[in-house]
Amino acid sequence: MNSFKNKVLFRCDAANIPEIGTGHLYRCLTIALLLKKKYNLKYHDIAFVVKSKNEFEKSLTILKAYKFKIIKIKNNALRSNTTDEAKYLVKNSANLLIIDRLGKTNMKFFEKIKNSFNKKIIIDDSSQIRKYFDLSLNPLIHNVSKLKNSFIGFNYLILPTFFFNKNNKMSKKNNIFIFFGGHDYKNFTAKIIKILNYTPFKLNIFIHKFFKKEFKRKISKNNLIFFDGKNYTKSLNAANIAITAGGISLFDSIYLNKKIICIPQYKKQEINAKKASIRKVINLVKITNVNFEKNFYKTFYKIYGNNKYQKNINKLQKKIIDSKKLEETMKLIFNLYEETQNQFSF
Repeated sequence: MNSFKNKVLFRCDAANIPEIGTGHLYRCLTIALLLKKKYNLKYHDIAFVVKSKNEFEKSLTILKAYKFKIIKIKNNALRSNTTDEAKYLVKNSANLLIIDRLGKTNMKFFEKIKNSFNKKIIIDDSSQIRKYFDLSLNPLIHNVSKLKNSFIGFNYLILPTFFFNKNNKMSKKNNIFIFFGGHDYKNFTAKIIKILNYTPFKLNIFIHKFFKKEFKRKISKNNLIFFDGKNYTKSLNAANIAITAGGISLFDSIYLNKKIICIPQYKKQEINAKKASIRKVINLVKITNVNFEKNFYKTFYKIYGNNKYQKNINKLQKKIIDSKKLEETMKLIFNLYEETQNQFSF
């Protein structure tokens, strides 16, 4: 008889820490919601193991908007891919384990967890140990070797926008969407809002609600509209221009066929942004450029009301991301889950 505690277990975090942000957690939530819908799972069948103290409280804030089981790691110092972390996961065995984070796992960690999970998936890991997992996805980290069960490239993206029926007719010319991930540690949002004060037209600027307290003082002549995680996609879809970094929100913007100005925060984001820029689907503007403000404003003004530009990039964007590619990636995960239902733990 199957003795696993959970049907699906996720290990990921969200935090106010560079290169963690919220992308990993939202990607896992997308998978969780799709599994729940397809296999008629209960919320308590799916569990999230997350760090929960101080800068990691963001994980709890996001997850509380849903009804999935939350297993709190109270020790923020618990290091990833260690024996101590493995012991924690073993206590919460599952038919399917999904680990989503940057870094490199190791053989000691894998040996410790392998018998506590029927099937195992790892996302955006850079180690050779990926080959021992039943599925390894690298949609954003591409500089890794092709191994057994590994899939590398933008074709294997998992996006929150997967649920959304996109409709470009819903977007309005003066709607601008700004999002630099779950941790805007370089304060790009405030910088861009101040630059947009120079526009000769009134804008509606969508920004995340965690800026609401910070922006109590008047910093914008434009209308600021605050969105949360649940209306993130709706707000993005309403925009004419998306201003974002090089994480998952960049690819959500490409999928929804937005005019995009990308300003990477980290080196890894810049690598992906350059790939998209070469294919002419985004406008890459680096904050390190001496004339950043001038270059940004010039780019913004050039694309703001340019319908011809919109049509040209839409054709190119569909070559990078389309619904069929997203569906094929999810089928890889669905197939593994189905296999767990036909096997028994030992």
